[in-house]
Amino acid sequence: MKLNLLFRIFVLLTGISIFVFLVSHCAHPVAPTGGPKDETPPQVKESKPENYSIFFSDQQIVISFDEFIDLKNPMGEIFFSPPLETNAKYKTKGKSLHIVFQEELKENTTYTIYFGNAIIDITEQNPKTNYEFVFSTGPEIDSLSVRGEVLNGFDLKAEKEVLVLLYTDNNDTVPLDSLPLLVRPVSATRTDKEGHFQLNNLKDEPFKIFALADANNNYRYDLPNERIAFIDSLIYPEYMGPVLQDTALRDTVDAEAQIEFPEKFALPENYYSMLMFDEFDSIQRLTFSDLIKKDEIIFTFKYPAQNIIISPVDTVLTPGWKLEEYGFLRDSLTYYLRFPVLDTLILEVKCDTVVLDTVSFMYRERQVSRRDKKKIQKKETLKISNNTKSRKAVPNTKLKLSFSRPVERYYPEKIMLLEGNDTLLPALIFTDSIQRHAVIDHTLQGSESYQLIIPDTTFTDIRGVSNDTNIVSFKTNAENDYGTFNLNVDFSVSQGQYIIQILDSREKILRKKIIKTPGLFTFHYLLPGKYLIKAIHDRNGNGKWDTGDYLQHLQPEQVFYYKKEIDVRANWDIQEEWFIP
Repeated sequence: MKLNLLFRIFVLLTGISIFVFLVSHCAHPVAPTGGPKDETPPQVKESKPENYSIFFSDQQIVISFDEFIDLKNPMGEIFFSPPLETNAKYKTKGKSLHIVFQEELKENTTYTIYFGNAIIDITEQNPKTNYEFVFSTGPEIDSLSVRGEVLNGFDLKAEKEVLVLLYTDNNDTVPLDSLPLLVRPVSATRTDKEGHFQLNNLKDEPFKIFALADANNNYRYDLPNERIAFIDSLIYPEYMGPVLQDTALRDTVDAEAQIEFPEKFALPENYYSMLMFDEFDSIQRLTFSDLIKKDEIIFTFKYPAQNIIISPVDTVLTPGWKLEEYGFLRDSLTYYLRFPVLDTLILEVKCDTVVLDTVSFMYRERQVSRRDKKKIQKKETLKISNNTKSRKAVPNTKLKLSFSRPVERYYPEKIMLLEGNDTLLPALIFTDSIQRHAVIDHTLQGSESYQLIIPDTTFTDIRGVSNDTNIVSFKTNAENDYGTFNLNVDFSVSQGQYIIQILDSREKILRKKIIKTPGLFTFHYLLPGKYLIKAIHDRNGNGKWDTGDYLQHLQPEQVFYYKKEIDVRANWDIQEEWFIP
C-alpha cells in the first residue's frame, strides 16, 4: 500500500515537470510592459476660490490637480496681469499649487494669472499649457479683449515670447508716451510661437499698447538693447465671445483652440499688428578696430560713416602712409599701410568734432630663423580673385578682378584673354580710387570657353609685393540656361522710393533695384530655382532699411513680401503683377 502511494506521487511530479518543460520551451518570452506613455497634462479638480471669482480678498489661491505636480521656471513662465509690485510666492504640496501674495491687491481690479508652461506633472513632465486663472477684487469680471500679432520689422517673422503691455492714460505726472519707460502696465501677456497675442478681461476704456523684449524682466523699457513695437494711437478692446464659466469644462478645452487667428494678409478690424525693432540711436560709435594684418587696420562703425577723421597721436607720419577704403555701406573703413607698424601706433577717431575713441595698435616682428624667414618671404604674394563661380561666368557680363592690397604699378599689356580659339588683349579699367578692384573690358559671350592669363609681376602693390602667375579657366552658360523675371509694380506712395529685392530661400539678397515710379522692371539671367520678392519702402531715400524711433513717433520703414515664391525656369520669361499698398 505504501509503495503504491509513493509510485503515484512520483508519476504526478513527473507529469508536472514535463508540463513545465513544454510550456517554458514552447512559449515566446515577452518583456513586461508598463503600458502607453502618459502624455496627459495635469487637470484642475478644484480651486479656492473658484476660477473667475469676484470679491476676492484672501492672501492666497490654492489650485488642486488630479495628479502630483511640480513647477518649472515659475519666475520666467508665470506672470500677472496687471503685474504685481512684489512677486508672489509659489509652493507645490502634493497635488496642489499654493499662490501666496506679498502685497495688497488693488480694489475693483480684474487679475489674470498666466501660467505658460510652468505647471507640469511630476512623472512625465507634461506641461499644462495656456492655463489662466482669473479673479476680481470687485463685483465683476472685466470681459473685453484685445488681440493681434508682433512681427519683426525687417523680415516680418514672428516675435515669440515677447511682452505685450497695455497702459491707461490716468497718470497725472507721467506723459502718455513716457509710460512704458517709467511705470508698470495695467495688463500684460506674452506672444505665442507664432507671434500672436490676446489680452483678456479688460475694462471698456482706451489703452496704449506697447510690445517689449524685456531683457531685465521689470516690465519697463529702460535698456538700450531692448527691442520694442508700438501703435501710435490709442486702441479699444472689444467683446470676443462668452467666457467659459464651468471650471471642469473650461479645463478640457485647449485655450489655443478658442482663438482663431486670421491670415497675415487679411487682418480683420481691431486686430493689431505691431512691428518690432531696435530703436534708432543717432549717436555714431566706433564699434570695432583691429590690426588684422601687419599692414592692414579695420574700423567698423554703428552707422554709415560720414565726416570721419582719424589722426595719429604724438606721432608724425610720412604723407601717404596709408590708403583708405570704405565698405559697401560705408559702415567700415580699412587702412592699408605702406609699411608695417613696427612699434605702437595711437590713433584718435573723430566724427566731425566729436571724439569717438582713441585706439592703439602694436606690432611685434615674430622672431624666426633665416631659413623660415626665406620661406615666409617667398610665400608673400599679391592675391588676385575674380567673379567666376565654380568656373562659370554669366554671359553678357564682364570679368571683375579684386586684389588683396591696393595696386601701385601694373602692366595691363601682359594680360591675355583666350576666347575659344581667339587671343584677346583687353583693356583693364580700375573701378575704385585706391586701385583694388578692376574690370576686364570685354563682354563675355554665351556658351563659350575662356582662359584668363595674368603673368607674374603684372601687378605690384603699395608694399612692393607682386602677383604670381594666374591662369583662370572658365566657361559661360548658354543664355537659354537662365530665366527672366518681369515684375510690374504699382504703388501709390507720395514720399520716398521702393527697394525691390530678389532673395534666395535664406533671404540672401541676389539682385535689387531702386524704383521711384511704378512700372515694369526686368531681372535678367536668373538661375532656375525658387525666389522670394521683397520690397522696402525707403522713406528717406538712403537706399537701405531704417529702424524706428519711439519718442519721435517713427515706425520702422515698411517691408512687404510678394504673396508667393517665384519659380524661375530655364529659357522662360515670367511676369507677375504686384500692387504695394
